[in-house]
Amino acid sequence: MKQCSSRSNWCLLSVIDQRLRIDTCRYLIEILSRRITGD
Repeated sequence: MKQCSSRSNWCLLSVIDQRLRIDTCRYLIEILSRRITGD
């Protein structure tokens, strides 16, 4: 039972990690585009 719960937790963490990476990428792209445009 412990293995199952740990696996589900790992799945949740991986999903959250993916979303965080996507958010950080968008954030970095926004900063870069602002610097390029001069804002």
